[in-house]
Amino acid sequence: MTQAFLDTCESDVILDFFTRNTDLVSDAHVRKAVGSHLANALNIRIPRMPGQATRTTAALAPVLGSEGFVPLGVLLQPDDIAATVAAARALPCYDREIAYQGDGIPRYVGAGAEQRRLGGYRMQDVVELPHLLELALSPTILSVAEAYMNATPTLTMLSAWWSFPSVSEPQPFPQNFHRDSDDFRFVSLFVYLTDVGLGSGPHQYVRGSHDLDRFAETARGLFPTGRNAMSYFDGLNGIPERNTEYLDTFAPLMATIVGPAGVGFLGDNYGLHRGMPPIDRPRLLFVARYGLFRNANEEHRLREGYQRVPWSRRLPDLPADDWMRYITRLILEPPAA
Repeated sequence: MTQAFLDTCESDVILDFFTRNTDLVSDAHVRKAVGSHLANALNIRIPRMPGQATRTTAALAPVLGSEGFVPLGVLLQPDDIAATVAAARALPCYDREIAYQGDGIPRYVGAGAEQRRLGGYRMQDVVELPHLLELALSPTILSVAEAYMNATPTLTMLSAWWSFPSVSEPQPFPQNFHRDSDDFRFVSLFVYLTDVGLGSGPHQYVRGSHDLDRFAETARGLFPTGRNAMSYFDGLNGIPERNTEYLDTFAPLMATIVGPAGVGFLGDNYGLHRGMPPIDRPRLLFVARYGLFRNANEEHRLREGYQRVPWSRRLPDLPADDWMRYITRLILEPPAA
């Protein structure tokens, strides 16, 4: 793949329109069909990554497809976690998951950030944190993402935020059950950077809720009178009053993910999920998002004013082959050919 070829793919008007306007399609069946067509179109234009299929991929990808998420075990070692958290604590954070959506006031952990429920970092800062971008580009993560989406993935966004124990504000959007609609096919890597127990904001996911047909089967017999699977794909996102309904109705399908710092998992954010509000300890979470193309996260990059980071400075030891250049093209400025 030459740079000219990549530029041609980026300028594909039809692909670009669909992948930036995912909210225009709300019907779950239509979204699934569009996702299939977009993946097929990308496979014609972008060759699949060579040598990525492994035994690990073969084991993880089907679980992700069935459940909507898959645990990955410990991905970062204690020394790496300590370095990452120390670097994060030296940076300002803002009172939303997405930094620019907040009040714009920089706060530091240990110096006022804990007075708000969330403390999100700018993507421009997250990409510079040690070890995280390298993890997001690891062969296993990319191969599972590729297998799940049936197309070479694009890294569209990196984020990290604190969730603090607080009673002074209403629960923010990420702490209420919701669906994300980044793309017609997408998946995210989640990594805990602090120990997470039941009292420190674990991630919750309703198994099978990422796919309408699968959800209708897995949740059979659980729906209240007058409700069906489709009624839970209605776009009513992040409403606090519905949390109890989800917890009660889907208790047999509810996964609550706890674990030590360094634990990670892949999840399809189109499934019903949330981060529980922490009660006794803060949680620091890193998320890398992969999609089919530029997708809805383009708005976040533009509104923050994100500037691509030079590959040669941030990843000097990682070869910039054609596939890595393509996968990272929205995040990194590629080295000269």
